[in-house]
Amino acid sequence: SIFRAYTSLSEAEAGTENSGIDAGLVNFDTWTDGKDLTASDVEHPSGEQWNIACYADAEDTTLGVVIQDWTTDADNFIKIYTPYLTSEVGTSQRHSGVWSDAKYHLEVSDDFPEGPPLNISAVNVWLDGLQIYNNSASGSYGINAGGITGETKISSCIIKNNPVGTSNYGVYISSADVGIYKLWNNIIYGFFDGGIYLSGANNTLHAYNNTIVGVNDADTCYNRNSGTFVSINNIAQLCSVGFAGSFDDDSDYNLSDLNDAIGTSAVNFATLGFAGAENY
Repeated sequence: SIFRAYTSLSEAEAGTENSGIDAGLVNFDTWTDGKDLTASDVEHPSGEQWNIACYADAEDTTLGVVIQDWTTDADNFIKIYTPYLTSEVGTSQRHSGVWSDAKYHLEVSDDFPEGPPLNISAVNVWLDGLQIYNNSASGSYGINAGGITGETKISSCIIKNNPVGTSNYGVYISSADVGIYKLWNNIIYGFFDGGIYLSGANNTLHAYNNTIVGVNDADTCYNRNSGTFVSINNIAQLCSVGFAGSFDDDSDYNLSDLNDAIGTSAVNFATLGFAGAENY
């Protein structure tokens, strides 16, 4: 028989193996609640990359995913992704730029004890090509990252919220630690308070090629509260504020339907039309 090693992203992160696997074959991973990836530096001097591949067998419903208690460094890191290359998988498990229930997607509804759909407190994590739906009617975030000293990368993800709820930001970054955050090629929409939020005086966020669409007259697409926020080639639409706060001087080539895009080459008062937006 063929089994998935784990049946949800939450269980894969925690090392909780598929209970359907025969008793004589389980415990193939000898760790629980996080692995020390740096322990193999002697055996793997170039680093150990721990890959968690997400498949679209069915909707991934969970009580929230908390990425924590892993020991990593810049050469020994976690990558959570949807395979799409022919060298990786027969049929792509990744969305094609619009939300698709036929591709891998993580949905979290009300009353989840673990907090947001994805809560990152481990360092050196890369999320690539995921679909995340925060279907909560109460306050929460799509991805919450905090308490991190190291690098966090979020790329090619679609992060959405049920627009009738009162959920907060799509990506919320806050801590007093020295964190480096890189967000690129993401689509974020439907969030009550806005798209990307940065605080923490020692944090640095590089945001490139992201698209954020607001939902009400109180939200902010890109919000720099504190820290260093570099915004390049990002799009803000239908928010009460497109770009709020003081952005780094390297920020440029941004676009807003208001008069607040950042950079000497920014484009303002530009209203975009998204094909099929009424379906999403």
